[in-house]
Amino acid sequence: MSASSTRTAALYLRVSTAAQAGDERFGLAVQTRAAQQYAQLHGLQIVRTFQDVITGTRATRQELDTLLNVAHQYDAVLVSAVDRLARRTAIAYAVLEELLETGAE
Repeated sequence: MSASSTRTAALYLRVSTAAQAGDERFGLAVQTRAAQQYAQLHGLQIVRTFQDVITGTRATRQELDTLLNVAHQYDAVLVSAVDRLARRTAIAYAVLEELLETGAE
C-alpha cells in the first residue's frame, strides 16, 4: 500500500452485456464517473481499472479474479454499487470478504 498522502485505488466495473456498456444509468462511463467523484472526495487516485462484461450471477469472472489476486497492492478497491460485484448476495459477500482480507478498503 502507498505511503504517500494520495492513496491508490483499483476500480472494478461490470455490465452484463456489451449492449449495457453504454447505458446512461448503469453503463461503464456512469460507473467510472461515480468512482472518480468518490476517489477525488476521499484522496484516492485510481491507478488501474478492471472491467468485466458478464452476468453478475457468475461467481468466476476474469477481471474480478485478477483484481482479487492483486488487490493487496492498492489502498482501496472502488465499485460504484454492490450489484456490480455480484447479483447474488452470497457471491457479493464472498467477494467483499476476499477484498477485506487483502487489507484494501
